[in-house]
Amino acid sequence: MPPKKNLAAPLADTKRDDMFFRYEIMQCGDVEKLIKRRQDPDESPVYYVSIEDTFELIKRVHLATGHGGRDRMTKEINKKYANITREALELFKSICEESQKKRKRPRTKGVVVRPILIQNSRASRHE
Repeated sequence: MPPKKNLAAPLADTKRDDMFFRYEIMQCGDVEKLIKRRQDPDESPVYYVSIEDTFELIKRVHLATGHGGRDRMTKEINKKYANITREALELFKSICEESQKKRKRPRTKGVVVRPILIQNSRASRHE
């Protein structure tokens, strides 16, 4: 019986190579941070956030944008962070009481009501 080939080894090499081309590890003091691979070392890093830090990060950005909506938070977060999903932002916005109050206020902006003026032809005859 011929020996079996190890098919997992080439696959493992492929995954490792893929990770090498996608990520970098940045040393910040004694802490290592996972970042998106940069083309130029002068580019500002785009960080990957651990699941434990996601809530606090979204909360900080949400408050910094003045209880901003999903799009404002997405724009701000995408400047520095890579793995915060739209769904996570929507979920946070849905549990923020201040954002709910902001959303539920009555919208009368831009509505102008003018009375319709009708000249009464009988009233002008009797004068």
